[in-house]
Amino acid sequence: MEIKELKIHNFRGIPELKQQPEGENIGLIGPNGAGKSSVMDAVDFLLTGEIQRMTGEGTGDISIDDHGPHVDSEPEESWVEITFSNGSEQTTLKRTVNDNSLDYDGDLPDSLELLMDAAERGQHLLSRNEILNFIVSQKQNRSEQLRTLLKLSDIKEKRLELQGAADNLDSEADRKEREYESSQRRLFELFEEEVSDLDDVREKVNELRGKLDGDPLEELDPDTPFRSELESPTDRASASPIQSKQTRELLEKIKGWFENEVEGFLEIDSELREKTVAVRSDKEALRALDVLELIQDGRQFLDEDADRCPLCLTDWDAEDLEALLAEREEKASKANEKMEELDDLRQDALPLLTEIRTAVESLVNVLAQHEDFDTEDLDIFLGELETYEEELEDGIIDELPHEESIRDERKTVLCPEDAVDYISDLTSRAEELPELDALQDAWDVLNSAYENYQEVLELEEVAEEYREAADQMDEVQKEFINARDNVLNETYEAITEKFEEYYKAIHGEEKEFSPEISPTETGLDIQVGFHGRGKHPPHALHSEGHQDSMGLCLYLALCDYLEDGELPLIMLDDVVMSVDAEHRRPLANLLKEEISSNFQILITTHDELWYRHLKTVGVLSRKSTIKFSNWSLEDGPQILGRSGDEWDRIEELMDEGDVQAAASRLRHTAEWFLREACHQFGAEVRFKSDSRWTLGDFTGPGMSRYKELLKQSKRAGNSWGNDISEINDLDNKRSEVYSNFQREMGAVNPNVHFNENEWATFSVAELRPVVDAFKELYDLFWCSNCNSCLSLVEDGFDEVAFKCSCGGKANWTLEEQ
Repeated sequence: MEIKELKIHNFRGIPELKQQPEGENIGLIGPNGAGKSSVMDAVDFLLTGEIQRMTGEGTGDISIDDHGPHVDSEPEESWVEITFSNGSEQTTLKRTVNDNSLDYDGDLPDSLELLMDAAERGQHLLSRNEILNFIVSQKQNRSEQLRTLLKLSDIKEKRLELQGAADNLDSEADRKEREYESSQRRLFELFEEEVSDLDDVREKVNELRGKLDGDPLEELDPDTPFRSELESPTDRASASPIQSKQTRELLEKIKGWFENEVEGFLEIDSELREKTVAVRSDKEALRALDVLELIQDGRQFLDEDADRCPLCLTDWDAEDLEALLAEREEKASKANEKMEELDDLRQDALPLLTEIRTAVESLVNVLAQHEDFDTEDLDIFLGELETYEEELEDGIIDELPHEESIRDERKTVLCPEDAVDYISDLTSRAEELPELDALQDAWDVLNSAYENYQEVLELEEVAEEYREAADQMDEVQKEFINARDNVLNETYEAITEKFEEYYKAIHGEEKEFSPEISPTETGLDIQVGFHGRGKHPPHALHSEGHQDSMGLCLYLALCDYLEDGELPLIMLDDVVMSVDAEHRRPLANLLKEEISSNFQILITTHDELWYRHLKTVGVLSRKSTIKFSNWSLEDGPQILGRSGDEWDRIEELMDEGDVQAAASRLRHTAEWFLREACHQFGAEVRFKSDSRWTLGDFTGPGMSRYKELLKQSKRAGNSWGNDISEINDLDNKRSEVYSNFQREMGAVNPNVHFNENEWATFSVAELRPVVDAFKELYDLFWCSNCNSCLSLVEDGFDEVAFKCSCGGKANWTLEEQ
């Protein structure tokens, strides 16, 4: 799916613009402030409904409604329309600022939906401001950005959800295990002698059954009551439940809490609160604790010879920075130790609460079976205990149970007067009732033991289920992390391979460059080789220009990974600002050979040399290039001959009678294409340390090398029996063109730049033959079909062919049979 036609109306400084690239790459060339990025904004707006440059940090007061329309235009008058083509299928999309909805006829093709989905993730656009986000940002930020582009952004959320579920299940399993242990202790305490396991319980049950003339039970069975096949020693059906041994023991336990044990709990609780306040007061230590891992990682990357922070690149004395990080790590470690102390205190307090809560719960259950007992006061007390326990389980740093209460107030919550009076009254009533005889006591103990036994088994089963679920969830979390790491490692390995390939294509001098991209628990780490001296963070040793190259290559590697029809369009907004001239030509070749065959590229630049590189290798064509010269409030961008062709512009200047401007344009054009021809032919141009080559420096070597390559082509063609008439014709034309060129050069000194002042005195008619002569020479070297310069193809040190990019103008072997 490619852009066939682009229309912009009253949008971001552009009153009106129409371009028909017909699926070709689009070049937006011109000085800063001329309107190039506004075209990018328009495409971005159409695809996403947003403008990437107007979002993010520092853009809070910027909005599309206010700043999207061209000055003095209304939002309803501001719109972007693009016609996309996919073979014979065409779809026109239009988006207007006022309602920001996407208008189109019929159904949206799948290929366009994929493109817009990629654009929503920001995959389609790379600007200078974002390049370094791939390279020097924090691991977590880099990880989130890349995972968003790779459609893996929900991995972190899923991991956190699984971790939260695992923690919750583990906490609940601990709670159920405490309830089970508490219930088991109550069962054991029913018997007068020490009991430590269920075998002991069976022995004691059989002893009691023997007192009631019953047969022993071979095993304990939850479906077989301990009083099974026994006769009751008394017919006093009206006996009160508070006469039973179990109930009296529950009353004693709760009374013991009120009178003694609550003080022990409050001692732990008070110590916990005192230490919690101390930990909370050290805000700096808590902040350091939050980033302890980052501090530890940061210290590993400190370089005693570097005078800046490896994380934020702020200038720092290395020794001062090391001392500061060591101090912060020490504070964080101490805070961590204090947090562990707090957790130990919390774990000491929780079982005490669980013990009293389950005792009150059991008493309420017993009394609730009889209408004579109103348990309202106990129910309220039980609710307070449950709340206290749950809040203590949830954590302590954020908020403790009854945070603002003093100790006496908390004691009132844990020993409410109504509940104390109720238990005291119930105990008194129990003491007034006659004690049951030994047989009745045995009968009641068997009944209570059976009920407790059933509860123990039930709680044990529940605790085991929760623990199994917690263990399974922990395994699920581990498997998820393993699967995540495997998927991410495979993904990043594929991306890393392309990243390395692309970077080496640009920086051929770094043969040992070998990047590593690896996921960590909290982010994404990038390390790169540096001339065989180990691996380091990209911004540790490489220059800003090299970092720009890395960011661009990583972005292109991501695009390549996702290509498969999902992302047919990429937009590069001034991405070579810090890439030096030496590496821009290889970058242009990379875009041509590796990228442009799979993507339609929109590219902006203010660098004329970079633009010419792109034109030379065939990334950009005349037809699809827009050349901006300036911008005005009234007219918007001023565009030079929309084809962007130098010769068209020279002709326009000639038609306008502006000889001086035409001569100046001709000079720049001639210097460019002759320099380019020398490079593509492999001509030997005399070296100048100041790089101030003139026309004469290029003309002789370029023509000589061209002649030599034609001669080699004819010789090789003859050896293979090929038809070389086309080469002969071109060689004959070369002689004629070069003669005309030399004749018209008579007006200037060939060893210096064009004499523009002399040419400026020419009339249009006098300058015409000079322009024609240079244009003929240009046409000799350039293919009009693919807009590329003929070039020498080499295999190592062997010269193998002389051809243009498409092979239409020239495609001749240089290897003889």
